[in-house]
Amino acid sequence: MATRDINGHFRLTWGLLPMQSINNLFNITFNTNEIDLKYSLYTPFVSQEETIVFLFNYDTNSEQYLINANLFYPSSRHVGTAKISYESLMNVNGTVNASTSMQHLSYIGCNFVILTTL
Repeated sequence: MATRDINGHFRLTWGLLPMQSINNLFNITFNTNEIDLKYSLYTPFVSQEETIVFLFNYDTNSEQYLINANLFYPSSRHVGTAKISYESLMNVNGTVNASTSMQHLSYIGCNFVILTTL
């Protein structure tokens, strides 16, 4: 673990059996121009894998700032993706695209332009 990383574990237990606890794990990694977050939730409702996994990345390595997020429920099933790119807070132009594994709602997309007076 690097000195700038944050790792955490929060456990809620209501008994002595393994099925009587909920575990929350997270890891945040800070690099020069990038932040990565991984959050995992383990519950008795899903055995042998994480119930929820959330992955987040913030990248400032290029001319645009990039935000990427992915959601898995359970961890073997990808249920959502979001990608946002912007150049400055003066005028934010970007797209949000989300894909789901739901049969009747497989894709949602949005293009947006925000003009500010900052």
